[in-house]
Amino acid sequence: EFETSERAYEERLGQLEASSKALDDAKSHAEQDLAEVAAKREALRSELASVEEAAAADASKMESHIEHLTERLRSEEQALEAARAVGEQSELQQSQQGEAHRRELKEASDAAAKLEMQLEEHRITRETFGEQMAALKQA
Repeated sequence: EFETSERAYEERLGQLEASSKALDDAKSHAEQDLAEVAAKREALRSELASVEEAAAADASKMESHIEHLTERLRSEEQALEAARAVGEQSELQQSQQGEAHRRELKEASDAAAKLEMQLEEHRITRETFGEQMAALKQA
């Protein structure tokens, strides 16, 4: 009976040692898996940080580009306003010059009409003078 108990004890001890080794192996695998997971997590954190940095840089570039385009748009709007103002001023000047030319033409036309009337008066006066001279010669 003692030998049977001893063998049972040794078998049980063997089983416990096998279980203990299996648990140690499982623990070793779990620790190895945990280390791999931790390494992957760290790699993902690093990758996320890189992506965030790239996104921040892209956002900064985009913001800078938007500011540049906004400035360009303002500049073009100012140039357009200036061109409009020059165009309006030019139209006003042309209108004023046209009005001045019309006045000059009217004045010239009036002066020409006055000269025609004076010429007609001189012609009549000359004819009358010629008739008077002819009458004087006959008398």
